[in-house]
Amino acid sequence: QAADALKFFSGVSVKDYGGLGGLKTISFRSLGAHHTALSYDGLPVTDVQNGQIDLGRFSLDALESISLNTGQTEDIFQPARLFASAGLIQLQSLRPRFSRDKKQNLRLRFQSGSFGLLNPSFLLQQKLNNQHSLSLDVYYLQSRGDYPYVMYYGSADDLVSKERRKNSDIRQFRIEPSWYWRNTKGSEATVKMYYNHSERGLPGAGIFYNTENSSNQRLWDKQAFLQGHYKSLLHPHWSLRLNTKINGSYTRYLDPAYLNEEGRNESMYWQTESYLSGALQYKPGSAFSLVFSQDLSLQDLFSDEVLVDRPQRLSFYTVLAGKVSAGAWNLSGNMLFSRIIEETGEGPQGADYSKLTPSISVSLRPVEELRWYLRAFYKSIFRMPSFNDLYYGRIGNPDLIPENTRQLNLGTTLSLTPPVGRELSLSLDVYANKVEDKIVAYPTQNVFVWTMLNLGEVSIRGMDLSLDWEYSLNKDLALALKAHYTLQSVLNVTDPESRAYGHQLPYTPKHSGSGILLLQAFDWQFSYNLLYSGIRYSGFENYALNRMPAYTDHGISLNKSFSLAKTKMTVGAEVLNLTGKQYEIIRNYPMPGRSFRAKVVFNW
Repeated sequence: QAADALKFFSGVSVKDYGGLGGLKTISFRSLGAHHTALSYDGLPVTDVQNGQIDLGRFSLDALESISLNTGQTEDIFQPARLFASAGLIQLQSLRPRFSRDKKQNLRLRFQSGSFGLLNPSFLLQQKLNNQHSLSLDVYYLQSRGDYPYVMYYGSADDLVSKERRKNSDIRQFRIEPSWYWRNTKGSEATVKMYYNHSERGLPGAGIFYNTENSSNQRLWDKQAFLQGHYKSLLHPHWSLRLNTKINGSYTRYLDPAYLNEEGRNESMYWQTESYLSGALQYKPGSAFSLVFSQDLSLQDLFSDEVLVDRPQRLSFYTVLAGKVSAGAWNLSGNMLFSRIIEETGEGPQGADYSKLTPSISVSLRPVEELRWYLRAFYKSIFRMPSFNDLYYGRIGNPDLIPENTRQLNLGTTLSLTPPVGRELSLSLDVYANKVEDKIVAYPTQNVFVWTMLNLGEVSIRGMDLSLDWEYSLNKDLALALKAHYTLQSVLNVTDPESRAYGHQLPYTPKHSGSGILLLQAFDWQFSYNLLYSGIRYSGFENYALNRMPAYTDHGISLNKSFSLAKTKMTVGAEVLNLTGKQYEIIRNYPMPGRSFRAKVVFNW
């Protein structure tokens, strides 16, 4: 899954409730998942209901690349909406590429593993002629997710019970047919259909003496979209980019043991989106480019669980972005105008909102003979309240205003050829972020009656340190090392009278890091990875009762490639959580212990 790769990126934290079926969301530099946007093949992926995207919907074997951008992306020729977030995850699906005289690529992949994991996938790429090609990607995943764990009832080692995770199963099916066109003049077009269907259990928190009945909740999800992309070189200096998307999703939630008169709680949600985008680029040379981009989006939500009748959101995004290079200097910036219009059939509605937000970045190469770069950026942006924040049940609050963020970053990168190795790159970034009008759930009349309020203010100070090292003895022997370390102070500075004032936010470690070691020897590939998360707190107050211990997660994998006639074959095995150490990312939601996976891949 895409989240498995992103958790090794610098400054990224993953919220994971355990197992393949658990919800997985990304927060970048502790700004929260709502401030981290996601694009798939250049178009935004959105969820107006809760504002967060489950990255479990996207599998790694269907992706060509994953990138994480802060400030302003390197490519400014993109939809305006992709400028409207503090961080941007860009997923690029596999695009058909054919060797000479070959008109078809076929890949069959099968993976199996612990806890009932079955994961086959199929990819077919067909070349119709020199300009047209087709692709079909089919993916299936199922797992019981019933991994064992230990329930600790006290500090003494003998106060434990051995349990097995309940209601953590998942079944997921995804299909993606695509059409690609490219001519010799640089114009291109893509049409992609996407359908994803999943059913999963929602594992509950571990409850003392009641693990059998901790959760019976079920969740059904269906997402489908049709998106199109067109890019054309109108003139040697002018380019046009058009995008459109129709998106729909359905969610059904069932709690068969809910404590009400019916003895159950069932909710269903339907949301749709229609999206249009156009961008025009003027680029007279490699040193200067100017982009004007305009996006329009119409989203709505229907459910019997919301306070109002079918809320709608009409969003306009307009951006003017520029990029210029002059000698050792590179300067880029944009000005984004956002206009959000809320509409409800009956009942209260959220306020309309308009704002102009700037972003600017600069980089310098001080010494021409060295690959040494200095950089800085500033960005101001906001996120709208989700429909759940505004209208959900008794806790929704239509009077909410957007949550605002400001980011300031200073960084440097040095790349060189070391005495040992082919390439060495060191990168350091220090940053200061401020979140204002943070949207939080807050008790009103008593501890049982909560509502969403703009109460929070967060001060973020941090540092990201990265190292990349590559060594090649020859074409058959290569070694690579990647390491990241993050230091963060993420403090609640909302109310000086509060006992939580000046305390680290929940589930935010001060120290975290990751590392990956890759060894390529002829047709063999070995990898070792680790994730480290320091001490965290599960509550807003940093007291011993809320303290969660640090953990380190290790994993290894081994792959071997073969060539049999016209068939290329790869077999592989991996061990996750190598030491079997039990840990939790979210309190009382244990992560799997040691587990195994094996795969076989055929390519024709």
